Amino acid sequence: MVCGCSWINSGLEMVSRATPDLNTVDAQTVVIGGGIVGLAIARALLLAGDEVVVLEKANAFCTATSARNSEVIHAGIYYPTGSLKAQLCVAGAEKLYRYLAANNIAFNRIGKYIIASTMTQFEALKALHQQGLNNGVEGLALIERPPIDGLPAGVIAQSAIYSANTGIFDSAAYALSLLADIQRLGGIAVLNAECLSTAYDGNDFELSIGGASKYTVNCHRLINAAGLGASDVAATMTGIPLSAVRQQKLCKGSYFQYTGSHLFQHLVYPLPEQDGLGVHATVDILGGLRFGPDVEWLEEEEYGVDESRVLAFAQQVSTYWPALEVKKLMPAYSGIRPKAVSPDGSIEQDFCVLGELQHGVHGLVMLYGIESPGLTASLAIADYVVDLLG
Repeated sequence: MVCGCSWINSGLEMVSRATPDLNTVDAQTVVIGGGIVGLAIARALLLAGDEVVVLEKANAFCTATSARNSEVIHAGIYYPTGSLKAQLCVAGAEKLYRYLAANNIAFNRIGKYIIASTMTQFEALKALHQQGLNNGVEGLALIERPPIDGLPAGVIAQSAIYSANTGIFDSAAYALSLLADIQRLGGIAVLNAECLSTAYDGNDFELSIGGASKYTVNCHRLINAAGLGASDVAATMTGIPLSAVRQQKLCKGSYFQYTGSHLFQHLVYPLPEQDGLGVHATVDILGGLRFGPDVEWLEEEEYGVDESRVLAFAQQVSTYWPALEVKKLMPAYSGIRPKAVSPDGSIEQDFCVLGELQHGVHGLVMLYGIESPGLTASLAIADYVVDLLG
């Protein structure tokens, strides 16, 4: 993806079935949300023999977080051992590589350097390396001092972690392939289908759907995989306990494209910061170089890239690449990471996936805070949801 969401309308609106003409539709399982995670869940349920309907409120699939990211396959280094992010990222990366290869989707295990630009950062880097090992990440190497082969000339690094299992891929082709799987397996995926309300009567769910036409969907099992809209969907549900509901905060990250020639052949990341992985250098599947994302908290969904942020970008990038030419940075796109809020008001650091064990409602799974590494982990998240449903 060279310029962010340029692929959104490249066929993802054409491969769904039409909105039902019936006033009432009955289904075994409904997945609310047609992003990559929602599509992966639907595919996994269909493979398990379920009957599945996917409802997406937009006029194309995968238009939000799924279309606005770095297209990186993460190895699973950063996340606390035992967390869902750690488990599902490590498992999901391998599942994703196998899926991409089997379906002839472009990818490259390009490798990533996480660098310490100063000697004082080495202990933090060493701890991060150990975290990756604890998580079962393969292909990690700790390089304790220069020279660090593989980094482009001009990048300052006193030490580094090299992750051989980190890669990049064509996420648009992946989304199209998941949709094709859903159709091949007999699933139904519907666009312009906004869930206005959901009522649970103790056994089944009744969904009121608005959009191009209005109708009702009845189902026995329900998965809320609405991404940025997961909390909004939860707020319209009646008959479920508060333990199934979480709020989300929106964390925006902007990207700037580098328009000049470059020598980057691998991904280069600084040490992570509190709410993200730092403004890093990403080489996309076509060889283009971009930097991002930064961190900007929002009250509502908005995707403009403020050109005035370029100086802050340049300042962060120049800490490890002083040769950066600011005039060659051009606004590219932005994405929004949904951050789940725990009941005590703090930001959840892990995926928040609530099943019957957490809220007591049979057949209901609620997903919140599905941010990075959600794309990498998508197939593993899907299998996890299937397991929760039994």
